[in-house]
Amino acid sequence: MIGYKLTTDNCVTNKHESFYAPYEGRVVYEVGKTTKPREGCGPLAAFDTKKQAMDCILNGNCISTIKLWRCDYEPSKKCILFAPSYPSRITTHQKSLPNGTVLAESITLLEEIRWRT
Repeated sequence: MIGYKLTTDNCVTNKHESFYAPYEGRVVYEVGKTTKPREGCGPLAAFDTKKQAMDCILNGNCISTIKLWRCDYEPSKKCILFAPSYPSRITTHQKSLPNGTVLAESITLLEEIRWRT
């Protein structure tokens, strides 16, 4: 399915990384390469529409290195995001995520969408 992914660039490696994910769940995305959650984590998150992704950016959830991508994703049947954390797991139910968030078993970045004017 086609969706929209927000990433941030790591200032040291210049790689595209997860935007909201806690450190344990953070993954690196490469254009044209399918990315899956780290072991013990999952699923990944994207947005259903470009407008929903832009609303997230424009509602104050933006940092200077944020990038918006059109992506292809495989929907997940899971309804929570989770990452291992000591002493317990970090979990976030889909209903508490920004409007339009979709959960995915895999994401492939297709093309960057320029949103800054």
